[in-house]
Amino acid sequence: MPLSRKPYRDWQPADLAELLKDPPAEEGARLDFKRQCNVLHDKPEAKDKARYDILKDVAAMANGTGGALLIGVADAEGEEPGSPPVASEVIGIPKAKAADIEKSIKSLVDAHLHVRPAALRCKRVPVLEGEGHEVLIVEVPQNTYSLSMVSYNRPIGNRKVPVNEFWVRRGSDNRLMTIDEIQYEFDRLAHVRDAATDELGKIHSELVELRGGPLAWFAAVPVGRVVDHVPVDPETIYAVLKNSRFSKVFPDACNGDYLTPMVDGCKLEPSLHGLICERQDSGVRLEIRRNGTVIYARRVNSDEHPYNIMIKMVYGIWSSGLCIVQDLQTNCDISSSVVAEVGLFRCHDKNVDTYYSYIPHDEKISLDRVTLDETSNIRQTMHRWATRLANLLKKPEPNPFPMFFP
Repeated sequence: MPLSRKPYRDWQPADLAELLKDPPAEEGARLDFKRQCNVLHDKPEAKDKARYDILKDVAAMANGTGGALLIGVADAEGEEPGSPPVASEVIGIPKAKAADIEKSIKSLVDAHLHVRPAALRCKRVPVLEGEGHEVLIVEVPQNTYSLSMVSYNRPIGNRKVPVNEFWVRRGSDNRLMTIDEIQYEFDRLAHVRDAATDELGKIHSELVELRGGPLAWFAAVPVGRVVDHVPVDPETIYAVLKNSRFSKVFPDACNGDYLTPMVDGCKLEPSLHGLICERQDSGVRLEIRRNGTVIYARRVNSDEHPYNIMIKMVYGIWSSGLCIVQDLQTNCDISSSVVAEVGLFRCHDKNVDTYYSYIPHDEKISLDRVTLDETSNIRQTMHRWATRLANLLKKPEPNPFPMFFP
């Protein structure tokens, strides 16, 4: 039976019941059932084995197509010989232990997977007929940047043997990757990263052609996602922007109407790549493409003060772009990793508030490209870019707007 396309974060007890309907859900490359998880077992042997097994499961899914572990769902053999296991019973695990198991799995992944995949998304769903029990759903994003390697003291009999292993999910099984497979995947992922950075370069060239005065810009390109996940529906995206995390991440910066695209009067319209808003009067360009690419640029001076650049507005544009990307990752299932870049155009000999005096550099300033996921600290990223800008302008510290920084 095909599973509901509902995101796991929205699952309710009734969705668990759907697993058992005739025919029951099958295990596969993106789904694994576990009756229990003994990562907190009292016996060291059982605990070590369970921890090694869970690391294999997470690494294998991350190195494959991503997927989910449903802990608290028992499985049974399929009806046909050689067919994958199927869901047989929704048991759940004690609610008192579920949070500790979730925390333990995340700690294991952080400590023993190199490279760590994007953040695991966990959801605990109450079991209808099991009072005090929950199914723990551990959603594993697909690796889009590198492979994950299990580095652990593997229990073998009475011994523990240090291992460094690459696993991949094939059907309903985990399999050790061969040397040829590992090399192929590293080469493929390097090409994926290069494709994302090449796309940023194309966006950079497009933005240079925008008319108007000094311009601050943000651009982010998903790494490795080939399927379009952002709906070309202005109302849907308006709802995402209206409920953006911006107000939560930067509560002290929300007193300026120019800081978020939602209040810029942006009217998004369908375009070749997705949705776009361009306003010549205020030099605004906001583009959200089907694959999750985000471009946000805006003029950062005014007609009254054409030679002054408002650095607070620059920070607002960069931080808004960061928030939009994470909002789309949460709501539209775009790639868990993006490459992002920010900069300034046509700012030569312009005053930047009173702190920076003026920009003596050429007309194009591009700051460090960074790779982000939906758990990246936006304030820390902002501080990194602001510090880099200060260094370029030979200042010891970023312009003092603490509402944007850690």
